[in-house]
Amino acid sequence: RKMAVITFLPAMLALQLVPVNGFLVHNVKLDSIGLFSSAVCCSNHAKNSMPNVKNVLMPRIRKCTRDAVKTSMSMSISDSAAAQDKWNQFVSLCSGSWNSLWSTYNWIGDMEDETIATVDLLKSGETITHNHIIPLSSTTSSCERCQDSFETRTIPVAQYSPGNLRRFALAGPGFANGPAVLRSGLMSTELALRHGPARLRVTFQ
Repeated sequence: RKMAVITFLPAMLALQLVPVNGFLVHNVKLDSIGLFSSAVCCSNHAKNSMPNVKNVLMPRIRKCTRDAVKTSMSMSISDSAAAQDKWNQFVSLCSGSWNSLWSTYNWIGDMEDETIATVDLLKSGETITHNHIIPLSSTTSSCERCQDSFETRTIPVAQYSPGNLRRFALAGPGFANGPAVLRSGLMSTELALRHGPARLRVTFQ
């Protein structure tokens, strides 16, 4: 047997042997985009027809190319729409300035620390900036008409945009974020549920 091998956009999923004009056309379906490689095995009685391999294969290759381009474009549109839906859900669920009480518990459930903090997820255009604002000290005013003053520290966390939500997974009124490795070396996973204007957020480390 003689064999002519034509490789086109290599990949790997399904396998076909299709008789075409005295040839066995071997198609390897590679992935969901439609990439494939072809090998043509010429039987003994058709070996004199090897010069016609090009005429047999080229129409098939052209068709597969067109189909692959169409499928790829369709997937790109679908992925883009899914990313936009996820972004819209993220904005609806997470954006805002969340004033909160942070309670820290040890591994047996005893409270070790409690502080007031603010989680800012502020939207500007197609970007959300995530900061944690931690109070460092406060001064109580002795004047009835004056306000207490606070010294705070702003900790930048991340920036998000459509298609760049990192490890966020969103479903219904809640989300999971992580796992992520903190600067301290600890691994952290965040879970949250929103109910109206409030939400419950739990971080495991």
